[in-house]
Amino acid sequence: MYRRVGLLRKTKKISMKELAKGIVSYSHLSNFECGRYNLSEDIMVSLSNKLQVPQEYLINYDEFDYEFNQKLIKFEKDIREKLLSEAKYTMDIIIKDYPFINSILQEIQFLILKCYFYINIEKNESAMKIFNDFINFMLIDENDIYRFSQNIVEIYFYLKGKLNYYNKDYIDSYYNYTIQLLYITNNISKANTFYEIAITLCCIGELNNSVYYAEKALNIYLKELKWEDLSLTYNLIGFIYYKNNEIILAQGYYNKSLKIAKKFGLKNIQAEIYYNLALIHKLHKNYDEALKSLYKSLEISNKSNTILKKIYFCIIQVYIESNVIDKAEIKLKQVYKLQIDERDDYILKLLEAEIFLLKYDYIYHEKYIEESLKFFYRNNDWEIVKKICLKLSEYYANSRKYKKACNYYKILCNLENIKNNDILKKQAEIKQSLNLYK
Repeated sequence: MYRRVGLLRKTKKISMKELAKGIVSYSHLSNFECGRYNLSEDIMVSLSNKLQVPQEYLINYDEFDYEFNQKLIKFEKDIREKLLSEAKYTMDIIIKDYPFINSILQEIQFLILKCYFYINIEKNESAMKIFNDFINFMLIDENDIYRFSQNIVEIYFYLKGKLNYYNKDYIDSYYNYTIQLLYITNNISKANTFYEIAITLCCIGELNNSVYYAEKALNIYLKELKWEDLSLTYNLIGFIYYKNNEIILAQGYYNKSLKIAKKFGLKNIQAEIYYNLALIHKLHKNYDEALKSLYKSLEISNKSNTILKKIYFCIIQVYIESNVIDKAEIKLKQVYKLQIDERDDYILKLLEAEIFLLKYDYIYHEKYIEESLKFFYRNNDWEIVKKICLKLSEYYANSRKYKKACNYYKILCNLENIKNNDILKKQAEIKQSLNLYK
């Protein structure tokens, strides 16, 4: 209960001194918010008036509402079954009919499910805000989660895994998924988590283990005839092999994925596969085929902002690599019309820097690429920093500016050492965790 009062006070931006005034001593309220003392019902009523919430919200905090519980069950069922329009309708009814949920446990359960819903509709920032501002605050001691049903415990660790992944905390993401697996009773849910683990392991270079988990997911999807999930998993395995430079294997899995996607009219997956096939063509400098695949991807994609940006970035890169400057510049202008964030802006600056180089405008080339390097360095985006340093060291060496070339090469070497040590550490942690899980 003390957490609810503390959260209300902070949300309404009322100081502890202001809330205590005329009701209870500051020290007593402070001890209450720290969980040391309880407050009498009379004091709680006075606090509810000052906080402008119903008295029941601070008094009947352990009152279980059976009718409300049925709505929570429906909300969870709709999300799990991907009936997201139905889930949104149920959520809106709960928000309208229950502005205050007396039971703390039911309120936290609703917040967890609301966060789960936002993850499923890819509103990761909204999910992150609910998790950090409310769920984490109410569950200061993580052991409190075990007071909930097995389903809610499973969803909680799934959310932690997804949000860790979103924040690029891949080791923590992996650990939370393995905890989630202990609470899953449904085969499809288990396969979905195997798939998420495969993606997470792929991000930290644990490619063999990544394939292992992807194949575990694949076996379940095959057995359950989940064609869309099957197509996605074939595509993922293809990408893992692509990252491991096993291009023939990658292409084989992409083709399997594409065959299923075409058969069942899964256009979004087709768009993703054509994009991945374009990367292979680009790698082999087969630029005409790369562009053909990219424009096909553009044509059949669902036109979501994220997918469009990714495709356009790759189209611009292909035009730059094939020295078709005018078309690269046209596509660059088109991307700027999309909704771009700060990171996208600096990726576009890198592409513009390459265009300036092709136009022999060395001043703007250096300016844009070095500005971008500072941004990605500040944001610990080491993979991009590494690529920029490699380009700059080669560029300055070719320009006979050997001192500058040497400086960037040193940064590159330091990054390689850090990366290799980091990978070894991560691999050790993963292997230890895998042994524990087995």
